[in-house]
Amino acid sequence: MEWNDIYDENRNLTGRVHRRGSQWKPGEYGVVVCVWVYDGAGHLLLTRRAKGKSFAGT
Repeated sequence: MEWNDIYDENRNLTGRVHRRGSQWKPGEYGVVVCVWVYDGAGHLLLTRRAKGKSFAGT
């Protein structure tokens, strides 16, 4: 089971947590992070989501 911190609309921690897969309530927000990985030659590493996961293959 995965739990994420809940933030308000101003990106302030609320002290509450959200269980992954459950519905967010109005006014609850989470932080999403994207990471781009490059090698020494400037090539971008790309991956695909596993079969059976949401957005599989993307």
